[in-house]
Amino acid sequence: YYKPATYGYVLGASGFWNVAEMMEILLDAYETTGHQVYQEMFYNVYENFYKTQGNKAGDWMNNPYNDDIAWIVIACTRAFNMFKDAKYLTIAKSHFDRMYTRALLSHGGLRWKEGTGDGSNSCINGPAQIAACYLAITTGNNTYYTKAKSIYNYQYRVLYDKNSGRVYDSAIGETVTNNWASTYNQGTFIGANLMLYEYFKDSLYLTVADKVATYTKNTMYNNLVMNNESGRDLDGFKGILMRYMRKYIVD
Repeated sequence: YYKPATYGYVLGASGFWNVAEMMEILLDAYETTGHQVYQEMFYNVYENFYKTQGNKAGDWMNNPYNDDIAWIVIACTRAFNMFKDAKYLTIAKSHFDRMYTRALLSHGGLRWKEGTGDGSNSCINGPAQIAACYLAITTGNNTYYTKAKSIYNYQYRVLYDKNSGRVYDSAIGETVTNNWASTYNQGTFIGANLMLYEYFKDSLYLTVADKVATYTKNTMYNNLVMNNESGRDLDGFKGILMRYMRKYIVD
């Protein structure tokens, strides 16, 4: 799947958020093995992404999907943390700041897609919290934690069932419009709770992370096999859940 392209390399697919997620898989591989080959692969896939996405190289804000921007911000910030190449942090901070400004709604949550009203989905709120926490850790600017907590408060209040641990898909304002639970939304909410706990030390975050993980394991997959969400980009959801389940287990 890893093949040379006009610029850099591609990793088996076109698209935006799914390529950002494959870059994260390379970062997972480097993080857990330390093998230099994964740093080189990341650099080559990033080069292709940098030059082929957006209306000009390195500017991806013509993408109206705010969750897409959040995914590449996470990948770039993690890359900076591992490889200490300033270009990754510069582009991550620039894109998060602009995305947050255009996406922020009056209730504290973020708009999913520009030009489609005020719908706020877990697929933007969860990754945005994680991206903000990574930026806070990396830059030392704790206002990113303030942003993450504000987004979290909306998701916890509206897009989360406190009794079961189910993470809802979407809402308009304070009204849930889709209560579908997916592996990637369960996963990012676990991750957001863990990262907020690491800074604020509020035990609520660990309680919620445990409830979300338990709901996913026992209610969504009580046969212990994740065997749904097939087709198009849904296949990649499960890897996101496992990334943050691993973080929950290890940390």
